[in-house]
Amino acid sequence: MNMRDKIAKKDGLLLCPEGAATAVAYKQALQRGMISDSQRAILYNCASGLKYPMPALFSTINKNEQVDYSIF
Repeated sequence: MNMRDKIAKKDGLLLCPEGAATAVAYKQALQRGMISDSQRAILYNCASGLKYPMPALFSTINKNEQVDYSIF
């Protein structure tokens, strides 16, 4: 789920495991020279990450206090 978490943090998308697997395959294809980064590619996320258990929470925010965005 490393790729799913990276994409969620960078792009704000919650991919399903299958969608994250397409991103891993794309990255591997780039590294192996099967495709170049100048080519266009479409990655499909066929489901929602919401139907899978969410990762454990390590911190919370208080809605009544100013948010310290650096913790994200």
